[in-house]
Amino acid sequence: MTGQRLFFAITPDSQQRQQLAYWHRRALPAIKPVPMANYHLTLAFVGDHVDAKALIRLAQRISFTPFSVTVEHLGQWRNSGILY
Repeated sequence: MTGQRLFFAITPDSQQRQQLAYWHRRALPAIKPVPMANYHLTLAFVGDHVDAKALIRLAQRISFTPFSVTVEHLGQWRNSGILY
């Protein structure tokens, strides 16, 4: 698989996506939103990785402890239009 932009991310649940959409509309109404199903918090950007299957196998070996994240700020990188 080539040409994929791969990354590790946290996907918010439905209620969290609705809250993020609300704050996006309120704070940055002129910015066209992406579909809520695409909302995520990128933990690590991998880039164009040739062997996605090998990366998935490695990722499945990662152990972690569940954690919570509090979003206290919403901004935008002007050149890309990406919200942070």
